[in-house]
Amino acid sequence: MKLYINGSSTISPFQPADLFSVTEHNIQSGDRLFCSEPDYDKIFDPSQIRRWSRILKMGLATAAKSMKKAKDPRVDAIITGTGYGNTEDTTRFLLKMTNPEERGMNPTSFIQSTYNTISSLIALNLNNQGYNNTFVHSEFSFESAFDDAIMLLKAGEARNVLVGGIDELTNEVYEILKRLKKTSIRCAKRNISGRPLETLRFGEGSSFFVLSEKPDPGSSVEITDFRILYKPGKDQIISYFEEITHDNKIDLFMLGEKGEKSNNGSYDWIHSRTSNEKCFNYKRLCGDYPTASAFGLWLATYILSGVESKLTSVKNPEGILIYNCSDNKYHSFMSLKRC
Repeated sequence: MKLYINGSSTISPFQPADLFSVTEHNIQSGDRLFCSEPDYDKIFDPSQIRRWSRILKMGLATAAKSMKKAKDPRVDAIITGTGYGNTEDTTRFLLKMTNPEERGMNPTSFIQSTYNTISSLIALNLNNQGYNNTFVHSEFSFESAFDDAIMLLKAGEARNVLVGGIDELTNEVYEILKRLKKTSIRCAKRNISGRPLETLRFGEGSSFFVLSEKPDPGSSVEITDFRILYKPGKDQIISYFEEITHDNKIDLFMLGEKGEKSNNGSYDWIHSRTSNEKCFNYKRLCGDYPTASAFGLWLATYILSGVESKLTSVKNPEGILIYNCSDNKYHSFMSLKRC
């Protein structure tokens, strides 16, 4: 059974002008990358979104845009993946709860602090009463959501599935990551502006996709392979890589490199098997966060859609392989081709 991506959208630090009208691009502050966000008042009713947190607005906007690009099909399932969840609302609620001077706590932050708030709110806005699920599986959060969507389609339980990955980088999460000394990660790649960088930027973003069993003529991307591996041996990684590249024509390798010494072995092996001109590190555009592979998937669909791009030296690729490795435990392969 063939599977297709008929619509996709993202809000990220890298924001092409044809997606949303934004005033700033690639917002950087030290070792942080912030999303270039649209004016949500032009997308939603201002009175409706006044109580929504930032991550909810990002999720709703990208979900709505991907649905529009897929020509608003009836979706049978809504699935999201998130590693951090609604940290802004969670932090706000916890601070109020621990403040001895706080007497009247607003329940909104508590209600919207749960991980499944995003997919639930999307369902409410679409008036969708179908399958609804959220995966919080650390670095496999988006991959787990994507895998669930594929299984639903292959089992015949759904014809169209809305699936996405979303995470926000609040000040509190950023400070925790710094205390874990992740800012000491060395990265040999270059940042968006082309200047050498010593540390990989921490990032955030929201990317959504409409997966279907039938293609939309002229605008679809076919999913040719998808595999996830947890704590595999080197021989198993090599075997999967060789099998995928043998079965599929790959013109461009999109890698989720973030400079961790523990992960370099896998990426170095891929670099040794292909030319550097065919390799592209997508995390230099979005930064690192648990569901960054969702941005990598969006970027691959964007490139395969035929849009003229100066991001890579490979022009008009027919097939793309996305490989992501985190903590040398979470490995994922996603292979796509232009329809």
